[in-house]
Amino acid sequence: MTLEFSPVLSERKELTLFNRILMEEIWNYPEESIKSGGYVLDSLEACFWCVMNSLIAVAGGLVCIYRILQSQSSSMTS
Repeated sequence: MTLEFSPVLSERKELTLFNRILMEEIWNYPEESIKSGGYVLDSLEACFWCVMNSLIAVAGGLVCIYRILQSQSSSMTS
């Protein structure tokens, strides 16, 4: 009996390894659950987690600045 290579089946198995990055809200994970060892997917996951949390922090800061400026301009016109 010989086993045949199935690229489609192989690709499906590989794609499941990316579920945490592609299918879940990785930015909500606590820092302790993010691995950043020598495994490529762990490093990729850590990279995505850092980038997403940085973007969220920057967006939050911009919202704060916008609201401060908006409240200052409305208090000047009152």
